[in-house]
Amino acid sequence: MNYAKSDRIAYRASKTAVNKLMQGLATDLAAESIAVRVVDPGWARTEMGGPDATVKVEDAAAGIHARAWETDMDSTGTFVDYLGAEVSW
Repeated sequence: MNYAKSDRIAYRASKTAVNKLMQGLATDLAAESIAVRVVDPGWARTEMGGPDATVKVEDAAAGIHARAWETDMDSTGTFVDYLGAEVSW
């Protein structure tokens, strides 16, 4: 995939903004012991992802749910995929 392409630039910019916002919230809310984590749902078979996407919606949702329940102060500010693998910022 060519990540340098300018297609869907507004969508890509919005994802970057959300990630940075969540990173900032993780820092700001740490003093109150509120954990914040970003979870990538993967390329899900939604209307946007299309029928060739590799992740069933049910699997993405189950993974996001599991990652939310395992999030704690040790994992606050991290970025993981729906299976729990760490994603590099």
